Amino acid sequence: DNRHALQEFSKNVYGKFALTRNENGIYGKIDLHHDDRFKGEHMQIAICDDSAKDTKLMREYICRYCSENDIAYEISEAASGEALIKLSNIADYDCICMDIYMDQMNGIDTAGCLAKMGYDGGYIFETSSEEHVFKSFEFNVVDYLVKPFSYEQFERAMNKLMKNKKDGGGSIEISVGGAARHIPIRQIYYVETGQNHGTLFHMKEDVIEATTLISEVEEQLRPYENFYRCHRSYIVNMDNVTGAEGTSVFLKNGENVQ
Repeated sequence: DNRHALQEFSKNVYGKFALTRNENGIYGKIDLHHDDRFKGEHMQIAICDDSAKDTKLMREYICRYCSENDIAYEISEAASGEALIKLSNIADYDCICMDIYMDQMNGIDTAGCLAKMGYDGGYIFETSSEEHVFKSFEFNVVDYLVKPFSYEQFERAMNKLMKNKKDGGGSIEISVGGAARHIPIRQIYYVETGQNHGTLFHMKEDVIEATTLISEVEEQLRPYENFYRCHRSYIVNMDNVTGAEGTSVFLKNGENVQ
């Protein structure tokens, strides 16, 4: 069954493995982030499919791709759209590989719910029909794979995702309440120094208080040319700047920093 398949597959990958069940189905997670062999990119990917066979294949494809490309990764699994939207921090994920045809809530409706929750990562939609192909592109679709699809087709989709990630996506790791959390670059409006030398991340939907030093944040953001430290206490995302006057910088969300 699905539980046995997850446990068997976990023996063939590096990292920690956990498996729990809730009222919406089985949720599995493979976490390679803290493995010393993976020091490059980090990806959070969710699989949402009500077919155990298709979920297993997608998991194998993801693990193969990430292993071949030295990418640290976390895989979360949900057997329904309802279970997917209940996953912790789902809005922070880089990609969701989702079947469009599922019982109860289908993939298109699930994507609509996730958009309202603030998710703006990529989608790799998978299905047995092209009926909803145009409807699905209302969202940030990386690729649309018609079942059955090969590893080479999936690899091309992941290459697109990684290019998008490098061009304007990606995430940085911060410390929140003593735990590591990855936040998407694209959702940051600005960062400011908080209390006790910590930082406040002003995001698209909320404000996150972290214990990470602003100098450490600046170092992580250095590869992204759209971030600028305009003041010793502020780092702003220039993509969200509407103008400046004197020492004030005006942002798309109506705030200004100075």
